[in-house]
Amino acid sequence: MNKRFLLPAVAVVVVVLVVAVWLGLRQSPVVPEAGPVPENVAGQVPPPQRQIQQVVPSASPLQSYNFGTPSTEDSRAQLGKMLAAVDSGKEMQLVEAINDAPTLETDELLEFAAKAYAVTDDPGYRRDIVMSLQGQHTRRMLPLLGQAARDADPEVRAAALLTMGGAFEAGRSAAIEQDADAFEVEDAEGMTEEERLAAEAAERQALLAEALTEEDAQLIVDILVLALADEAPEVRQAALEAIHMLDGDIQAATLQNALGSGYPDVQMGAVGLLVEANTKSALELLIVAMDSENEEVAEEAAMFVNHALSQDFSSSSEAASWWRENASNYNDDLEEVQMEPLDISKE
Repeated sequence: MNKRFLLPAVAVVVVVLVVAVWLGLRQSPVVPEAGPVPENVAGQVPPPQRQIQQVVPSASPLQSYNFGTPSTEDSRAQLGKMLAAVDSGKEMQLVEAINDAPTLETDELLEFAAKAYAVTDDPGYRRDIVMSLQGQHTRRMLPLLGQAARDADPEVRAAALLTMGGAFEAGRSAAIEQDADAFEVEDAEGMTEEERLAAEAAERQALLAEALTEEDAQLIVDILVLALADEAPEVRQAALEAIHMLDGDIQAATLQNALGSGYPDVQMGAVGLLVEANTKSALELLIVAMDSENEEVAEEAAMFVNHALSQDFSSSSEAASWWRENASNYNDDLEEVQMEPLDISKE
């Protein structure tokens, strides 16, 4: 081929190749090298469609416990619209109101939940209404939760039990008393000493008013004992989960009843919770359970008792007799107390 024609042809091919590469780079985005995943993204699980409102703790312990977020004009106005939606009888309006319930302040939320629960025939909506209270911790929830724990629908009963367990979790009362005792007004600028002391006293009084009373605790025990005898297994399971979350005194009162249940799942669940508790009171209940007619319960109880005390008891009566003589050698966590030797040199 003539060199005069070869050079232009080569030039054309080169230009075409350059243009093709340039177009490819424009169309293919540059993928950056993988770097470390930010902490706020790593392992992040997509949130559920409905999220319970989380109240941001303030300087007030009362608000940080979600005992009583202060009522506002906006919340009252929103409550009025939501109650009108409940009264309208229109399902879509009711659904929207239930979905918006967690955005209300505490007083309005409780008022809405009581009204909506009372007029709603659909058990699914009643369950959602009860669940809208999750994240709150005020003892003013107890009347509605007690009512819902006796609902005709087992899913509603289970939701009420789990909500109750989360609301009155272990250590709650002790924390209330500690915070009430330690509370001080942090921003006292512009307040007289008398005003500051009055504000602190009011906050402490409001905090202590949320501590469970003996009547409250007995009501919770009664609700749980009833649920442990429920014919629906999901309700019995919810009761055990709620007991697991609650204070030791309530646990002891309900688990003693659970060990004598006619349902094997309740008996075994009670043994499991007592073993996990690993306390003196739990051990004493498990010593009694060594005589259970349920062989599995008796075996599990004996295994724990013998292991905890490094013994090999053949019967419940033998274990009980040994424990009466040696209980003082153990602390509440079943750790053996080292007795200090007597110093006879001083005698």
